[in-house]
Amino acid sequence: MPFQRRDTGAWVDIATTRKRRDTGAWVNLDLVRRRSGGAWTVIWQSIIINNQSINRTAGAATTAGYRLNTSGIAEKLEGASYTTLETWLGSPGYASSSYEARATLQSGDPLSSGTVGTWQALSSSREWQQQATLPGTTLTSTLLIEIRNATTLAVVDTATITLTSERL
Repeated sequence: MPFQRRDTGAWVDIATTRKRRDTGAWVNLDLVRRRSGGAWTVIWQSIIINNQSINRTAGAATTAGYRLNTSGIAEKLEGASYTTLETWLGSPGYASSSYEARATLQSGDPLSSGTVGTWQALSSSREWQQQATLPGTTLTSTLLIEIRNATTLAVVDTATITLTSERL
């Protein structure tokens, strides 16, 4: 079912534009609620993940990774520590348990860690890694990451994530 608003006489898909007018300026639309039985209920939430290329090269064993956190933040691992890539859940920390993620290995080497081919609840953080441990090794994996609504099973966004780990 499309989620739309009227704009100059035409219907515009809010899920695509993800913006609304507020005091003369366009602002991101992250969450829509409605009043039901005296309580506010979320009826739509923005989910956005973008294509990423995560690379790590080092002289020792090294790791490249991608993680979707329950806090609504997507992170990359290039070596020993994670850094923030983007906010995947429009309102961070709100109802990540309403979503599931699935990684599908599209091409390249098998992952060093992380589950592929199975839908997993985002009530727990999900992570996929590629680790090169042998000298002179380069491992690359291309993943299709999908996020879906756990209730309706509708896929709400997808991204291609490439993990490359190289040990010199």
